[in-house]
Amino acid sequence: MVIYNFALLDPGPDDLASQPDRYFALRTMAAADRLDLLRHPLSSALLQYRWYVVHATAVVQQYFQQ
Repeated sequence: MVIYNFALLDPGPDDLASQPDRYFALRTMAAADRLDLLRHPLSSALLQYRWYVVHATAVVQQYFQQ
């Protein structure tokens, strides 16, 4: 089993160091055209996780709107 630590790529909304603009490393990688870094397994896992969260949130919202 692999356990990923996304703290360096996405410190989260409570991180005081990234206030007022929230730091998100994947955005920085994309802006710098660093496709090699975006293809890294940690970056890919973070993207997959975030899409899972977005999808799960949408499903729950749709369920409660009915």
